[in-house]
Amino acid sequence: MRGIQRFLCRWTVGALVVVLAGCSSSSEGGSSIQATTTAPEDTSDQLVVILHNDQLDAIRAWLLVEGQRVRLGQVNSNSSETFYYKIPGVRQVRLEFDISLGRRCVTVDRPLGPGENITVRIPSQLTGFPGVCR
Repeated sequence: MRGIQRFLCRWTVGALVVVLAGCSSSSEGGSSIQATTTAPEDTSDQLVVILHNDQLDAIRAWLLVEGQRVRLGQVNSNSSETFYYKIPGVRQVRLEFDISLGRRCVTVDRPLGPGENITVRIPSQLTGFPGVCR
């Protein structure tokens, strides 16, 4: 009887450790890589993303760099933000953002690389957005 209790106790503790480890590794939508809003001295190895948000709500933005999600950050309503991401060469990149009220939009893939600047305006009416919104 004592052996069964010891086994169940060890199994429960082991399962709890696995669950806690899984929770701690997935934060902010699974994105552990972040861009920065602080301009580095040399931007020749950076992809510079400038977002203009004409929405009445804040947006959260990410880059998808060949399938890997990179968190850019938040852009408040009717404002702009510049993000810097060190990109290791020319890659297929798309922009993904969601609006505080729930819609998520994605641009088409584009080959982008170090030293390039991309400017995206998120219009107040998403019918004018050149991407897919769900």
